[in-house]
This record gives sequence, structure tokens and C-alpha cells, in this order.
Amino acid sequence: MIGLWRHEAERTFVDKLITHADKKIFMDMLNKCTKEKFRDALGYEDDMLLTDLHFADFQRDEEVDEYGSVLSEAPFVYEACPSINGIKKRVNQRLD
Repeated sequence: MIGLWRHEAERTFVDKLITHADKKIFMDMLNKCTKEKFRDALGYEDDMLLTDLHFADFQRDEEVDEYGSVLSEAPFVYEACPSINGIKKRVNQRLD
């Protein structure tokens, strides 16, 4: 949940900032807030708190039969993605 909260904060604020300096300031604030609010309360180490997870609802595949016919559309499940490269690969597949 902390990773999801951090992701949403980044998408809500960082994506709207223009300069790298402003983005760094926000990320420093987000990191500080994450540590202050969750470290002692949950007993997590910093590397567990300061995740760099990304979430998307387009990571799942359609269900197809042996002939390539779609049996069921891919469900839209908002979930953590394995990596940014995985997201790029999936987006390019969808664009094709």
C-alpha cells in the first residue's frame, strides 16, 4: 500500500512539475514524509519504504484459444508492474 501511495503521489504531483530541481525537491519531501510516517509505525527499513513501484491496469493478457481467437478480454486490474521496461514493452505491444 505504501508503494501504491507513493506512486499516486508521484503521478499527481511530479508529473505536473517542469524542472528536474522541482521534481527532486518533491521526491525528497515524499521520501522524508514516508520515513517519518511509516518507519516507526510499521517497523520497516528505508529500503522497504522507499519503493519505486509503478502501477498500471493494462498488464494482463487476453485469453486466446489455440487458433488465436479471443476467448475473453484482458481484465483491467490496477497492479504493480514488474519494471519500467516491462511497462514499455507492454505499451509497445498494445500500440502494435
